[in-house]
This record gives sequence, C-alpha cells and structure tokens, in this order.
Amino acid sequence: MQNNISTETILLDVAILCQEYSPVKASNMCNHTIELDEIIITAETFKKIFYPYGENFGINSILGNIPEYNCYITFLPPFRTINLGKPFSLLEQILANIETDLNVTRNCFSTDSLIDFSKEISDIKSLVNINSCNIMCSLKWANIISIIKNEYITRTPTNPLKEVLLIISVVFKTPNSHILPNTIKFSYRIRNIKNLIS
Repeated sequence: MQNNISTETILLDVAILCQEYSPVKASNMCNHTIELDEIIITAETFKKIFYPYGENFGINSILGNIPEYNCYITFLPPFRTINLGKPFSLLEQILANIETDLNVTRNCFSTDSLIDFSKEISDIKSLVNINSCNIMCSLKWANIISIIKNEYITRTPTNPLKEVLLIISVVFKTPNSHILPNTIKFSYRIRNIKNLIS
C-alpha cells in the first residue's frame, strides 16, 4: 500500500540491496513489493547510517548495535510496521508470498527446507545483516543532493518542495524460478530539506 505523498514531497530511490536465500521445496515475472511504513529521519542521521564513508552508499554496520540507530534499519517490530501501523514480520511476509507463488500451503513444504528457510530469514534482523557486497545499484550522495536541489530550484512558490522520501529497497530472491522475488521498501522521510541543500 502506497502512503499518501503530497506534491511537496519527491520520492527518490537511493539503493537496491539483494539477499539470496535457499529454496523452499514443495513436496508435490514480476515480484512482490512490500512497502513498509515511512520512517522519519534527519538528513544527518540518514547520511551517518547509509553514507558513512563519504560519497558511496554503504551501511555503517557499527551503528546496527546502537539502539539510537538500529531503530532506523531493523526489520523487527515495533519499529517496522506495514499498512499504517500493523507489525511487520519478514519471515511471515515471504512465506505467505511463497505459498501464493507455488499455490500450496506451507504444510506442503518439506520440513527440513522450511526449518532451514525459517532459520535463514530469522537471522536477518536489520539491514546490517544483508550482505553489503550485494548492492545492485545506488546513487552517490552528490547525486542525491543534486537531484533534490534541482527539484527545489525548479519549483514555484505556490508548489514548494518541503520534504523528500529516500527509498532503500531490499530484494529477497531464490533460485526457484516459480517463486517471485520479494522487494521490501524502506522509505525514509526527510522533512527539512533546506538544511540538506544549503
């Protein structure tokens, strides 16, 4: 479900990460897109977490253990919600989508593959647990600033740009061609963009 976006806000895809997991075998091309509820963040905190070394995207893994920052990158409730406040479960969401793709219930999955899959997904507690070598593509920090600044400058006084929504997508996929990839979208709302572009 897409949150309501005003004309005072632009959406900007920042990065796509990818995590492969073991196939779940049943005993007998598009993808699933899951949009998490927005996360309010300052530009400084966003940069500290996702651009800690300067221009290139990369998650600062040291911050993953600090509650002050972990709340921005965790997959776990109560911090991650979906559909305006419902607790989000990564394992349950992906399992439900696999059931849909294979047109079977999880009771049809072999027990050993279901246990392995559950263990694998349960170990992913935050974005830090995604293999950072699997960054499929990302914008440089200067690109983000340039895009926002250009949008800010070209707006009219009656339609000013006040906020930006920076999106980080995590793609979960399996070698099983019958199971569609799951894309989890983290949407970070930065409210005061004047400081960001000045």
